[in-house]
Amino acid sequence: MGFTGYDNNGLQGIELTFDDELMGRNGSIETNQSAKGTTLKDQQNEYLNSSQNGDDVVLTIDETIQHFLEKHLEEAVTENKLKEGAAGIIMNPKTGEILAMATKPDFDVNNPYDIDQFEKYAIDLGYDTSDDTGDDPDATPKPTEDPNNLSDEAIAKIRNKMWRNKVISDTYEPGSTFKIITAAAALEEHVVDLNSTFYCPGFKIVADRKIGCANKSGHGAQTFVEGVRNSCNPVFMELGERLGYEKFMEYFTAFGLTEKTNVELVGEASSIYYHNKMSEVDIATSSFGQGFQITPIQLVTAVSAVINGGERMKPQIVKEIRNSNGILKTYEPEVISRVISEETSQQMREILESVVSLPTSTGKNAYVKGCRIGGKTGTSEKGNRDEEKRIASFIGFAPANDPEIVCLIMLDEPQVDNKYGGTIAAPLAGEVIEDVLNYLGVEKQYTENEEPDVKQEIPDVRTMDLTEAKKAIVDKKLNVQVRGDGDTVVDQLPKPGTMLNEDSTVILYTEEIDKTHTVTVPNLKGMSVDNAKYTLEMSGLNFEIVGAGHSEVSSAYAVNQSIAAGEEVTPATVIGVEFRQVTSD
Repeated sequence: MGFTGYDNNGLQGIELTFDDELMGRNGSIETNQSAKGTTLKDQQNEYLNSSQNGDDVVLTIDETIQHFLEKHLEEAVTENKLKEGAAGIIMNPKTGEILAMATKPDFDVNNPYDIDQFEKYAIDLGYDTSDDTGDDPDATPKPTEDPNNLSDEAIAKIRNKMWRNKVISDTYEPGSTFKIITAAAALEEHVVDLNSTFYCPGFKIVADRKIGCANKSGHGAQTFVEGVRNSCNPVFMELGERLGYEKFMEYFTAFGLTEKTNVELVGEASSIYYHNKMSEVDIATSSFGQGFQITPIQLVTAVSAVINGGERMKPQIVKEIRNSNGILKTYEPEVISRVISEETSQQMREILESVVSLPTSTGKNAYVKGCRIGGKTGTSEKGNRDEEKRIASFIGFAPANDPEIVCLIMLDEPQVDNKYGGTIAAPLAGEVIEDVLNYLGVEKQYTENEEPDVKQEIPDVRTMDLTEAKKAIVDKKLNVQVRGDGDTVVDQLPKPGTMLNEDSTVILYTEEIDKTHTVTVPNLKGMSVDNAKYTLEMSGLNFEIVGAGHSEVSSAYAVNQSIAAGEEVTPATVIGVEFRQVTSD
């Protein structure tokens, strides 16, 4: 949205782009005056110029979807210790309408000069590495400057970072998310088909250079589709070689990656790419997203063209301009060009859905039952490739058979052990997409291998005969535990009206209970699904799987729990547990 200065002139975002429309006009009175400055009221020479209200600029941003995106990004900043923050964008691929766009940490648009999140921007000031943080490896070193007495230079750096919209103003190497573009171009040009075979020994020799795959031991023999699922660099280097420089750049240009998108925002950066002839090595590395830089909004626009039927849409953030008399201007969806065929687009949707839906694929951590998410992971290198500076990302869309949204999540310089987009960005994107689809009322589509989670509302069985009460609970496909020797239920946990997954447990008390009795929540992190469920059951607590990812596989491990270990809760409380698999891109 942006903000205005002290004079009410727009300084950033929509406020700047549409400053003239939003500003309006002050009123004025013109009069004749004498040489002494006295108004000559008897000459009827006053002219009134009425003031005029500014117009209203209606955005395509959906407030609820924006909330979902900001909430998840805010959590990601903390959870992954993001040194350079997080960014995300959600777009309607059919129209180009931007439904949400966010950068975290951010600022209060009503008080844009206030630095109220100093710690999150302390990196710009440098760290006092001599500060003793004790034995805690996660402790944040204190910044070298006093937050209550910052230098002008420090304040300027912090504000510039706060105000920067990474989605349009930052360029980066997209990494493996760009493989979507290479794959689509290769299919469209018929240099590959779905059953084409490749062999990956863990590297490929290009000219005189050995370029590795993320899987150092190699993927072995695989089809083209399996190569996409495995995000195999040698497969994509081969595709780049088959396309050649002319065709590669033809599609790079057609997908809009050589020019700004011209979205209605000031500050859009230009991409950085090869303007002249590319070497064999340049083509090879570019095929899997290295050696050039684009903006996040360019990538979202390009991927939208791949999965929407093949048309490149102009991204737009303004829906209409109106005033008190009605609509002055409407911004209609604008097709820039057709890039690929409907057939290629359908093939790409199916391939990218399998990247997420199969528990052995690289995008598996974005999986959510019934949402039919497709997408691609990415881990980008920054600056010196020997440094551990990475951008973990995931771009996904859903439902795969008829996409309503496309979502890009970027986590900039995570300070955690696993920096891969497939491990930390994919599950975040899956959760965002599920929230948005539920909000939009998109009905879930379950495959033959998926069973929807069924929740049951616990009936009120207090004062009922125990036998009758047990039957009422069991009829809801819930388990029963009885505490006490009486014949009548006097209390129950969880309380009536609570929603529980089938096979959860309800405790029925036939004697008055100690209301102060609690259970200590165990630490579940690192456990498998079966171990976490068993541990909670032994503690008298209920278990629920939350978040995205294939939790049913043996390699999935618990990474988060809804109530922290060590907390005291009432018996039968539901503990939500999030599971994840380690993956590369």
